[in-house]
Amino acid sequence: MGMPPPINHATKPLRKSYSSVAKSAPSSQPVTVAELARVVPHLPVDNVAQAYSRRAAGRPARKRKIPTPNFTTQGPSRKQILITFSGPFVTCDLGLFLARARDALEAAKIKLTLLAMTTAYSGYSISTAEVPHPAALNVICGFAMRIFKTDAMYVGLPTSTSYICIIDVPFFEDNACTQRISLDCIKGVLARSLLHEHFILARDP
Repeated sequence: MGMPPPINHATKPLRKSYSSVAKSAPSSQPVTVAELARVVPHLPVDNVAQAYSRRAAGRPARKRKIPTPNFTTQGPSRKQILITFSGPFVTCDLGLFLARARDALEAAKIKLTLLAMTTAYSGYSISTAEVPHPAALNVICGFAMRIFKTDAMYVGLPTSTSYICIIDVPFFEDNACTQRISLDCIKGVLARSLLHEHFILARDP
């Protein structure tokens, strides 16, 4: 009887260590204690639990997403330029203003597509195809000051990120529910509030 054939280490499975199992585990699905116990059956249960606890302690804690309050709604788009007056409202020809504003941007060799212009808040809103950069805002600001002939105004991007919703507005003005509530009634109630100076309606109710 001769010597036994040599062991083929290429086909013999090796025992997996805890470190090799932990490294091969996907980061999005952490290794559980039960999985470790199955792949390293030669380790005592207490050792497996300790190894898992050390690995779990080293994982960064998941950041909790702060829920959006239910009394707010999505804020204004930043793909627009606001022109708001701190003094009296100044009227203008919207189509002519928009055309000349495009010419001013083209003369300054600034690429910004102006889509439309409407009245909004206490002034105007110019919708754009992309978020305007500071150079474009400077051109529009200078152009608006020449047209409106006043510096008592704000020209720039929206500064707020959300609106406060006014909820539970009644449908009727009287207790008998015979007269539907009107826009003037809603504005009148807001005007009597102690915070009326801070109310700027995004649009008509």
